Amino acid sequence: MEKDLEKRIAFLEESKFTHFNLAKLNSGPIEPIGIYAMMVLKRSLSLVFGFATMLRERNFLCAAPLIRLQIDNLLRFRAAFLVDNQSKFVAEVIEGVEVRKQKDRNGNKMTDDYLQRVLSSDYPWLRDSYKNASGYIHLSDVHFFNTVRTSKDGEEGALDVYIGPDDKLIGNEVYQEALEEMIFITHTLLTYLADWSTSKGNSEA
Repeated sequence: MEKDLEKRIAFLEESKFTHFNLAKLNSGPIEPIGIYAMMVLKRSLSLVFGFATMLRERNFLCAAPLIRLQIDNLLRFRAAFLVDNQSKFVAEVIEGVEVRKQKDRNGNKMTDDYLQRVLSSDYPWLRDSYKNASGYIHLSDVHFFNTVRTSKDGEEGALDVYIGPDDKLIGNEVYQEALEEMIFITHTLLTYLADWSTSKGNSEA
């Protein structure tokens, strides 16, 4: 692992302090939305450290889907501010009701596609990032290109195929791009959580 890449991985891991500080802000008597915030913080921190571990192991195919899950954290926490009754929303999530089956204050089901459209004015990059990261959730073309490449021996039509726990066919620039994406999305999520923590009681999106 290149030194510069390792430094950025360490920088991502340092977000644990922000996670911890936000959790402290929500300690003490806690409302349902506060519990929901704790759920998001726990999941986010686990994703951050899982992502860092997988990058160090050069296991890109395992790391990349975690970006999609971090986007999921952002979408679902923001969804709680699109409803009239946050306590009911959180209670239903805890009971196992999927967010996509719940409705916002205008009666729209909060599917991922709907949430992306509603939040696109705040996050213009959201739809592209979601689409790109989702490519690693289901078996798709990206898995082909991470498994097979034109052979370096020069023989026409020859292919190199690599099967292993790491991803030798992926260059450092791809790891760097994915890492910066994870840093950016994590920062975006934590910024919104911080803004909410300092202005509790505001039910507007």
